[in-house]
Amino acid sequence: MTPFLFLMKLAINSYINHILTAILLFCFPLPAQTELFQVEACPLEMAKQALEDVLSLKQDWESVYHSYKRFSRCDDGAISQGYSDAIIRLLEYKWDQLEELLKLLANDKDFEDFVVRHASSEAVTAKDSEVIMQNLRKRCPGEGKRLCQAIIRAGH
Repeated sequence: MTPFLFLMKLAINSYINHILTAILLFCFPLPAQTELFQVEACPLEMAKQALEDVLSLKQDWESVYHSYKRFSRCDDGAISQGYSDAIIRLLEYKWDQLEELLKLLANDKDFEDFVVRHASSEAVTAKDSEVIMQNLRKRCPGEGKRLCQAIIRAGH
């Protein structure tokens, strides 16, 4: 496959994923908004901001990390689906950015749990899973073995 065709396929997949994520917004409600929930978890305004943020995530781990740090308590429903989609795409198409992820994980165990949970979510298609599994098993660097094994154990 030529580089041009690969980039076109990647662009089309990204466009389709944005459309699917938008459709999911109508299928999965935002987090419940009880008074107790607003105080301790994710207020409605924050959920709206989180959803906007998730829908506009760049294709890099730094963007996912900053969104996670800001909105992790809103990780439910459509927002969670958006995180899963972003993480799956990064593991599938941006494997060369794994070192960036490993640097972020070095000081944040909670972010590692977040990545593992979303990498093994129900949003992973059979095709996605096949590519991600190949990356996890054949392309995982030595310093990433623990992460790769955790994702494999979690569901791939």
